[in-house]
Amino acid sequence: MNKKTRNLVGCDGLIKKKNGKPLNYNIRFHLYPGLTPVITMSGNSVLIPLSKNKSLLFTIKGESIRLEKSIFLGANKILENTCVTVSGNLVNKDKFIQWEIKRNF
Repeated sequence: MNKKTRNLVGCDGLIKKKNGKPLNYNIRFHLYPGLTPVITMSGNSVLIPLSKNKSLLFTIKGESIRLEKSIFLGANKILENTCVTVSGNLVNKDKFIQWEIKRNF
């Protein structure tokens, strides 16, 4: 958490132990049920409305991003929700994926 901007910044590392066969990967960020995210026109961000004038902006650099239906297990219920999915191909080297969640209010 960046104390000045109050943004949440992260980096996920994928380490490939052997060269050769490419590996597909998917990293999923599950959202709370009831949130309706929208991919922005740039294609590398997702706007997540929280209430009338409040939202979050999830941004990732240089990766393919999409929204998928998912399920949420809680309070003895199964609820539908959405997850932000980052996917790609890991060929012959390690990869580090940087992402950020900003408050939009």
